[in-house]
Amino acid sequence: MYGESMSELGDRLFQRLEDVHPGVSQNELARRVDMDRGALSRVMNGKRGLSERELIALAKELRTSTDWILLGEEPFPVEIAARHNYLGNGIYFLDKSDDEDSTVRGIAVAYEQATDLQEWPTKRAVPKDPAAARQLLEQEYGAGWQRHFAEAVERTFGIDVVRVTLPHKSGLTLRLPNAIVIVVPMEAFWARQNWTIAHELEHIASGAFSHDGDLTKAQENAANNFAAELLLPAEEIKSIDWAHVSEADLAAYLWRSGASTEALANRFSYLRIQNPPALSKTTWLVRKHITGETVFENPFAERMQDAASRRFPARLIAAHEANPNTARTLEWLLGAPFESGIDSDDEHESDDWPAIDDVAAAFGMKTE
Repeated sequence: MYGESMSELGDRLFQRLEDVHPGVSQNELARRVDMDRGALSRVMNGKRGLSERELIALAKELRTSTDWILLGEEPFPVEIAARHNYLGNGIYFLDKSDDEDSTVRGIAVAYEQATDLQEWPTKRAVPKDPAAARQLLEQEYGAGWQRHFAEAVERTFGIDVVRVTLPHKSGLTLRLPNAIVIVVPMEAFWARQNWTIAHELEHIASGAFSHDGDLTKAQENAANNFAAELLLPAEEIKSIDWAHVSEADLAAYLWRSGASTEALANRFSYLRIQNPPALSKTTWLVRKHITGETVFENPFAERMQDAASRRFPARLIAAHEANPNTARTLEWLLGAPFESGIDSDDEHESDDWPAIDDVAAAFGMKTE
């Protein structure tokens, strides 16, 4: 009946129980699926098989397929569209480090455990035309959507945006059974994050997903062209007299567009427009000309702080906050300890909760 040994089946069930119902004991699982505790223990130890009824009951409780229980197929499929880093000379490369893999697994587990994840009310397909995507962003979020790009994408397209430590990686997108998630690295320079989000929107629009995230040069070029037109529309660029633009005007344009001077210079080159004399380093220009009225108001510093902060969608946080059994996952999402407020005599309370570092390691994650 089984394609692999019964001991491997038992190991699989045990790991699945930990992933889907952290903190739930084997005895509690036996009760939920109406099995004798001793019988389930023998299954977990590879000393007993499963009846058809037991197999179906376990598959339902563990939110997986009977095929996966029997054969070990992936229960929560994760597809990836990964932004490649550019080396120059037309060469792209895809980083596949252990750090990236552990981050992807950690995010996937957090979504898999979010059984009460609320749907976005305005979920819609991303248009393949960047002008149409820009119009939707303006209609749904407002003219200043570039300043809060992550929130605008979530509100407009129902696509989650996550910001985490992502060493050696520009960004990627995960297509999960219950969400599409754009992942960008935490860094102080918001323009790179904005470009990555815009870039990933094209991958989502074109359906450029695979299990390893490897994309072609043509797919990367298409995504970069989409990002350029979304953030720096050709029609808008051509309508400006760049030869007479002041430093302050250029800084204001970069601030509004959410793009960098490097991206703007590339746009000038593509559209055969002479670089304006005021073109300089983005952070220098913006820091000099975008200032607040008092020391308590500094738009430049606030935008840097936002870009460098850990971020998960509020709906994912809410789903875990409402589930006492995923409190440790919630702590990883928040990057901070969380007090659930559960009374000491609550049925879910346990003195056997593992340390957050142990849970993170079990999920293939790293605490920060």
